[in-house]
Amino acid sequence: MSKRRLQGTWSVKAILKQIAPPIVLDVYRRFRHPPTWAGVYPRIGAVPAGDPASRVRGWRKSAIDPRVYDRLPAEVVQEYDYLGVLAAVVCRQHAGALTVVDFGGGLGVCYVHLLRTLRDCQRLEYHVIDLPWACDEGARLFAGDARVRFHPSWPELPADVDIVHALSSLQYVEDYPAVLRRLCAVQAGYLLLADLHTGDFPTYASAQLNVPGTVFPLWFVNRAELIGLVRDGGYDLVFDSLMPDRKDQRNFPRHFRLYDGRRRVMLFARSRPAPGRT
Repeated sequence: MSKRRLQGTWSVKAILKQIAPPIVLDVYRRFRHPPTWAGVYPRIGAVPAGDPASRVRGWRKSAIDPRVYDRLPAEVVQEYDYLGVLAAVVCRQHAGALTVVDFGGGLGVCYVHLLRTLRDCQRLEYHVIDLPWACDEGARLFAGDARVRFHPSWPELPADVDIVHALSSLQYVEDYPAVLRRLCAVQAGYLLLADLHTGDFPTYASAQLNVPGTVFPLWFVNRAELIGLVRDGGYDLVFDSLMPDRKDQRNFPRHFRLYDGRRRVMLFARSRPAPGRT
């Protein structure tokens, strides 16, 4: 007799698994877990996402919450792990000094997670590049911390940047190839791209549905195309991994789905100076 039956804790899900045909289970899953994304479009501009200003308001409302940093877990997990591990190694190699550029870093959540992991970094310089409203709020939150700076446009960056980091940001930029070229042109030692919507499918746009009250257009980029763009910028792929959590894409044709429903993390190391730089 199963443990569930001994405990008398039959859930709806458990009952359905015992007696329901697959089609009923599929309907149940879709009802309980609505899709994160929907639709396949040739470009971001073709995604029916409504007014851009309303998207900004929706994202800002979800991001700006005075309690957000109080709710951050003390442990650093999943997509925040990768920057912490890389930064710790690079900082150690550079005698306790580290410079990071975080594209799409928002209000500085990745910065907070990084501080929770680093143990021996005497000189930390952290640059966030994002939209003006995010930079305004981030600068207000960290007004007393000179280590982090927020830039609403591309700044003049130090010549010795160690890491360029982009977490869950490239897919929202219409001209992502231009952004990748610009990130490579920083000539950091490493380029870390996390939460990438990439795989062995043709590049396409879709609609993100999981932010209440709005729809965000985003890219799903062909993996070979992405690697080629970064390689042209003077970088070699040295680490390529799937993120642990899965997303349900059964509402997509099979040849447009992420592998195993999982996004990727890619780490590139600089192999030569970027074109136009010495």
